[in-house]
Amino acid sequence: MKRRRAEGDADAVANGLRHTKKARPSPRLPRQHQEVRRQLPVFQHRDNIVTAVKTHRTVVLVGETGSGKSTQIPQYLYDAGLASKHKGSSGNGTLSPRTICCTQPRRVAAITVAKRVAEEMGSELGHTCGYSVRFDDQTSPSTRVKYVTDGVLLREAMADPMLKSYSVLILDEAHERSLQTDILFGLVRKLQDKRPNDLRDAAQLRIPGRTHPVQVYYAEESQPDYVDAALMTCLQIHAEEAPGDVLVFLPGREDIDNLALLLRDWLAKLHREALQEAAAVGAVVAETPSAAAAQLQEGLVVKVFAALPQEQQLLAFTPAPPNTRKFVLATNIAETSITISGVRYVIDCGLVKQRSVVAGAGMEALKVVPVSKSQAQQRAGRAGREAPGACYRIYTESTFLALAQSTPPEIERVDLSQVVLQLKVIGIDKVDQFDFVSPPSPTALIAALESLYLLGTLDAAGDLTPHGRRIAQLPLAPTFSHLLLASAEPAFECTAEVLAAVSCLSADNVFFTPTDQEERACATASHRAFASADGDLPCLAGIFEAYKANMHKGQGGVWCKQHYLNARSLARALDIRSQLATILRRLGGDPESSCGAEVQRLLRCIAKGLSLQVAVRQPAVSVAVGGQSSARCYRTVRGGKEVYLHPTSCLFGKNPPPRCLVYAEVLQTSKQYMKCVTAVDPAWLTELAPQVFRKQSAATAPAAANSCAPRLK
Repeated sequence: MKRRRAEGDADAVANGLRHTKKARPSPRLPRQHQEVRRQLPVFQHRDNIVTAVKTHRTVVLVGETGSGKSTQIPQYLYDAGLASKHKGSSGNGTLSPRTICCTQPRRVAAITVAKRVAEEMGSELGHTCGYSVRFDDQTSPSTRVKYVTDGVLLREAMADPMLKSYSVLILDEAHERSLQTDILFGLVRKLQDKRPNDLRDAAQLRIPGRTHPVQVYYAEESQPDYVDAALMTCLQIHAEEAPGDVLVFLPGREDIDNLALLLRDWLAKLHREALQEAAAVGAVVAETPSAAAAQLQEGLVVKVFAALPQEQQLLAFTPAPPNTRKFVLATNIAETSITISGVRYVIDCGLVKQRSVVAGAGMEALKVVPVSKSQAQQRAGRAGREAPGACYRIYTESTFLALAQSTPPEIERVDLSQVVLQLKVIGIDKVDQFDFVSPPSPTALIAALESLYLLGTLDAAGDLTPHGRRIAQLPLAPTFSHLLLASAEPAFECTAEVLAAVSCLSADNVFFTPTDQEERACATASHRAFASADGDLPCLAGIFEAYKANMHKGQGGVWCKQHYLNARSLARALDIRSQLATILRRLGGDPESSCGAEVQRLLRCIAKGLSLQVAVRQPAVSVAVGGQSSARCYRTVRGGKEVYLHPTSCLFGKNPPPRCLVYAEVLQTSKQYMKCVTAVDPAWLTELAPQVFRKQSAATAPAAANSCAPRLK
């Protein structure tokens, strides 16, 4: 936790977010949950925390899970006057507002914690207490306690490296070692050196948690299908154990959706059978013993993962109705960042989805990998937050003992292009000399510089180009910012289409998959009608434009229901488009510029924008590989890695398969799958991205050029 003195007025955030509330007096609301606040372990340490922050530049606070640190410490500092107005150094006597900022690695944590704190402070959300995450800003000029994702604060530092609008910076969940939090530590240390004061250097405090014993159970043998094993464990708990909610940890959204579908069907079937059996013997649900009658409870299945719309995420935090057991299916987002009340049972599949660089391939992939021991222990601890609980690990004890002790920091395994670009914008030219918590390898930094150079954001000397400064103003990955800016070029003029596709990618999955099997078949047929022969990006653009047209007729929701599309996701995409359009106008672009029926302009633009993410089809052989003919096997131009079309792509099954593709991301499970692909003519690549590809004969696909990447400096 870092403290520094505020100075001057708050600068505008550089991520295109807009304030959703105008400045007006914060309405007086009753302060809620006050008795609960006094019972939290952190309450006994309140005075020590405030004193330490007031007298030290840096306070390292180690708080156990369940201590209340994330919700309470910003309030203690606010009540102690550390967010009051302060005379700036401009010399004109102007009083500048000061804000207490608390970062979170994940957007759902920033949102849910801010909502809880607003209730406790008696504030309407967005007034005294608010949050700011990518594409969603619930703050106002009167906000004094602000929860943000670490990525948003890093973008704010691009506009104001001194972070003058904050009096206290709390870098929460630092043990997770997210990439942005690690970078923020280095920036804040640099900031403290520039803002000397008479405070002592550092203090350390420890706050115990409030935990109960958790009984851990292991599988007797390895489970070939962890989704099926999780389903059986859920049903066993529901039939045999006392009331209490169940938290299930799964790697990703696809597993969560599959388990939710199966679990809802089984719970409904078992509940009907239990009621029929109870009725036959004259049993009364309300009078039966808790453990013996657990099967008479209804089951409520809810999901929690990062891309889920906010309204659906909040269902996990709502208490289950009477006589109902809640099953929360979650990714690792529920390990530490959020607290879900009522959980007595945890089911841990022992896997997590991690983003990491594919060595030598110049690309990132989402990989499903084993958790670390510390992650497994965090997961188990979630069952003992409020009462004794149980954790069911659907892997063997020998598997647990073989796990790594901790998870490697993100900075050691992900692409660094975006943070290198941000550091350059902030003014840190010698990125290899930056004060990293854990320095990345020179290889990783050089790869990031090479990618930025190939995108035209850096020159050969490693300095920012005008194109690089424009890219940095968009709250997107550099590749997609490059694509969006390319769409405004006279040769393409397809900004409306690219903006629509990128907005859909930034929202949740726009396709809705029903639980009923017959309805699923109807949904599949309906989705197939939107498929584009050119690929997934044109498909998303078409869906978005059709949705927008029906919205103007007042029929958006009905149209989505008819075509099995996620209305919430498309509404979010529409809002994201509006915010990106505002930034594009500021950069001189026209968001309404369209290529119309000239689809080739759009495809050529996509080829240029995603020129670092190209794969070429490999010659077919007679042997089938993993259920797909090897004719569907592709090889990335950069790095030469074998990749396959994801089954959800509208180009999956096309015969013959496209010769050359660009892709949005790679997902690694048993194989590496390209997601959101678009077919392009390989001859375009040497024309549109000569710095990436060298020219070859028309009969062959282009090869990666030998780039002259800027050197570390």
